[in-house]
Amino acid sequence: MSYKKIIATIVAMVAALGVCIGGYVYVDTKKSREEQAAQKEAASLRLFQFSSGDVSAIDIQNADGHFNLKLGADGYWQIAETDFAHDFTLNNYYCNVITSKMGSLTAERKIQADDKATYGLDDPVTVTCTAGAETYTLLIGCGSVTKEYYYVALPGDDTIYCVKFEDGEILHGGLIYLRDPYLVPFSETALDHFKLERKGEIAYDLTRGSDGQWVLNAPVTDVVIDSVQVKSILTELVRIQSDSFETFTTDKSELAKYGLDDPAYTFTIGTASETKVLQFPDYDPNDSVLYVYDQESGAVTTMGINYTGFLKGKWSQLLSDKLLRVSYEDAKSLEVSVDDKHFTLTLDHANGVYMLDDIDVSAIGDSNLLATFKYLFASVSEMGYEEIVEEPDAPSGAPDEITPDCEFVYTLNDGTTRMLSLVSKDDNTYWAYVDHVCIGQVVRRNALRGNSGVLNFLEKMTDGLADAGIAYEPGEVQTEPESSEAASDDAETTEAEYTETDSTDTETTETSADGQSA
Repeated sequence: MSYKKIIATIVAMVAALGVCIGGYVYVDTKKSREEQAAQKEAASLRLFQFSSGDVSAIDIQNADGHFNLKLGADGYWQIAETDFAHDFTLNNYYCNVITSKMGSLTAERKIQADDKATYGLDDPVTVTCTAGAETYTLLIGCGSVTKEYYYVALPGDDTIYCVKFEDGEILHGGLIYLRDPYLVPFSETALDHFKLERKGEIAYDLTRGSDGQWVLNAPVTDVVIDSVQVKSILTELVRIQSDSFETFTTDKSELAKYGLDDPAYTFTIGTASETKVLQFPDYDPNDSVLYVYDQESGAVTTMGINYTGFLKGKWSQLLSDKLLRVSYEDAKSLEVSVDDKHFTLTLDHANGVYMLDDIDVSAIGDSNLLATFKYLFASVSEMGYEEIVEEPDAPSGAPDEITPDCEFVYTLNDGTTRMLSLVSKDDNTYWAYVDHVCIGQVVRRNALRGNSGVLNFLEKMTDGLADAGIAYEPGEVQTEPESSEAASDDAETTEAEYTETDSTDTETTETSADGQSA
């Protein structure tokens, strides 16, 4: 190749390289400008950027009124100032959602338009968050017909921003969001009383004692409550949320629209310091929702019909399956009269002395025998019932007018006595009376004679004592002594019968003598 051709080729290659480099620079510059433009556009869509944890106040102006909310030292939001006429419990969770969504709110796109009314921004909802010394205000209009966007704006900015519909709807809020949705705004552990009045009658009324145990105050008393069952009911109650908010009112004619002018159910529940009263109309289980009236706030809301079990509940469903539960440690003695047997268990916990009648079981030194002693006690204290008859036809009257077939009398460490009596109902069952009161509990006779029955453990106790070389036979049930008046009547009857018999015998003797004489 000639020298000139080599030079020409080199020149051509350099020129081509220059074109390539120039093209690359052009493309790279264009791409960089596009990226910068995209970044600038994205930045223009970022409406706020602040830490939700720095927010100490929220100010809301909407169709319901003005609400100034402050964050308390306990981490709960409070209504510091409002022109709203009704009191209500604030939804603390919703307040935190506002600060979270506002702190990183970004639009999807923006619109330039002069007609703000079309986008609901002529009379917007205003939400302002205060974080430190800075305030961040958002103007919220309406949602798009397609429910794709919510239209919002910033003060002093004519641009209309389109945010996600879900975010805009939540920030637009209203009472349905501001109100705590839970019907019972207390924790289950803080509750210490609840009561249901159903159509003018008390269905159940319970309070929690200082020992943490629940007590039934009405319609019956002195019964053993199933704490697990009560806890289950309360746990479900504190989770019930209102489905929708209807109105605030105290007007009877307005309440009549919801069947709440003369409510069928009044449910009272609360803690040591607060009480909530909720009222409900009568309803059909096939209804989809049930109206609820908060007596304190005047709020009418709805709840799902599937959560109304507590309105149909009965006091009997809250009872333990035990008749009269007395703990081993709380008892000083237990006197038992069952069938024709009578015996007494004496418990001296302070000195560790446990006796069956006059036998010191604890002194024998047999741990199995002492365990049987405890089982014998438990066979009475853990005695259960089969069913509750709501309108029992059990014998009634004063205690001395009812003769029990079996009787179990506890003397407690504080000196008080408790009594369980069983009165024959039929060949298979007894009526149970606790402290002379029968609420309809029915006990099977097998509860005394079965594997866990008192007679079975009495037999085991007797056998255990025999193995230890001690002969034991329980005493017999003593019948009540006759009254002096009855004894006097019996004496007169006996004397009359004797006189009459004696007279007859005399006449017979005389006749016989005469006959013999003849």
